Amino acid sequence: MIIDKDSFQQGENFSFKFDYKVNSSTVGGGSSRGSVFLRGLRSDGYDSCKFVLEKSVDFAKLDSDLILGAIEHALKMDQ
Repeated sequence: MIIDKDSFQQGENFSFKFDYKVNSSTVGGGSSRGSVFLRGLRSDGYDSCKFVLEKSVDFAKLDSDLILGAIEHALKMDQ
């Protein structure tokens, strides 16, 4: 579940942030939180991006899916 999201774009600079919570895969009834950050700069032919995943425990497939979703969203902004 996405708890919070934020985005920013000014000129060639852009950033996205997703805070999320998922059910724990190791503790029944528990949950774990994480944050995904995507920061980048668009330029002629060469885009530069930095991806950060902050999570202390309980990594799952959803963690990587969120990063890929953020990348997909950033790329669609150009079209």
